[in-house]
Amino acid sequence: MAHTYPNPCLLIVTLYCCVMTGCATFKSEPIDPEVSAGDWSERTLSNPGLESFATDIGGVSEESWPPQSWDLDALTLAGLYFQPDLELAQAAFDVADSGREVAAQRPNPTLWLGPGYNSSSSIPTPWILSGNVFVPIETAGKRKFRIAQSQHLSDAARFRMATAAWKIRGDVRRTFLSLWVALGVEKAREIQYRANEKIVQLHESRLQAGEGTLTEVARAQADLNTAEIAWLDSKNLTVIARVNLAGAIGVPVEVVKGVEFDFKDFIAEPIE
Repeated sequence: MAHTYPNPCLLIVTLYCCVMTGCATFKSEPIDPEVSAGDWSERTLSNPGLESFATDIGGVSEESWPPQSWDLDALTLAGLYFQPDLELAQAAFDVADSGREVAAQRPNPTLWLGPGYNSSSSIPTPWILSGNVFVPIETAGKRKFRIAQSQHLSDAARFRMATAAWKIRGDVRRTFLSLWVALGVEKAREIQYRANEKIVQLHESRLQAGEGTLTEVARAQADLNTAEIAWLDSKNLTVIARVNLAGAIGVPVEVVKGVEFDFKDFIAEPIE
């Protein structure tokens, strides 16, 4: 009775297909605009995650958070929490740091399976399934140099993370200082506008009393219009400064509206 044997090549191809299909799987993660918009709207200075970050990482007591007035340090903590740059740098550092463990591992042996041909036997077939085991041996200190290289990459990633944190603080400080200057300019120009408004009223009163001239009233009115334009320009600069501050922190601009700020870091103490 004749016996039939499976084709070894067919077995190898089948085994290869099974292994390859089990190596990787695709997981669809489509972008949901509503979820993204919801996450953006939850970025507020009263966010519970921000409070936990400030108390655990920033060393702020739970009783003093959230602050009644936001100074540079509090806004910097908010920027470090909301800005994605630091999170990206942290992820890059985690990858580089895990590379140190991978570099310290010794290479695994490999198993090779493939078809072979036996010329001394043709029963049932000269084709056979052969295999080899390869055990790599590293020489010339390759493992030591690989570990050193991974350590340097990890240190560089750590420095990039510190650079990202410092850049966030610098952006928050720069935009916070611009807001302080813009608010000061707006207040000064408002005072100037109010003063010119009173001057116009005084000249109009003198004109009605017969002690003034239309030229004086017109000149005072022109100064008032100039002061009003300057005041409106300063208001626009304040709005731009708030937008820039919100961008530096990583929150919607509506969040920084109505917030009480403390500009003590920019106010020099009087010299005694």
